Amino acid sequence: QPASQTVSQGQSVTFSVTASGTAPLSYQWRFNNVNLSGQTASSLVLNPATTNNAGNYVVVVSNSSGSVTSMVATLTVTVPAIPPAITSQPTDVTVTQGQNASFSVGATGTAPLRYFWRKNGAVVANTTSATFTITNAQPSDAGSYSVMVSNSAGTATSSTASLTVNP
Repeated sequence: QPASQTVSQGQSVTFSVTASGTAPLSYQWRFNNVNLSGQTASSLVLNPATTNNAGNYVVVVSNSSGSVTSMVATLTVTVPAIPPAITSQPTDVTVTQGQNASFSVGATGTAPLRYFWRKNGAVVANTTSATFTITNAQPSDAGSYSVMVSNSAGTATSSTASLTVNP
């Protein structure tokens, strides 16, 4: 029987079946109940495997006496996590005391992304938001702000942006 498999996207996958009966035996591989054109050997090779290949595979083996369908072999294709990358940096902000001040960053990478906003190097917010807002900014809020973006594959740190709070 063909065996279920889990592979990373881009790897090669081979499903095989061993059958017996009166020759000649013919084979037809099926993907999610649809015949795969030209796949008429005892083995099916997918190289490279993509997420479009994920699903259920069977092979129908037949001869002059009839046919038999194999057990279902499931292919799971995993996609490696992509580490975060900063696509747009936070910019300097100047506000008058009492106004709101907002910093934002653009980032890509495999979700979920976490944002660790920092003031003068110390974490001040741990969020899932690419925007950090200080409401009712005061002179004590002035300083250098940056953000570290993190996911399961790694981290990326933005450049520093300054907050100036004028009286």
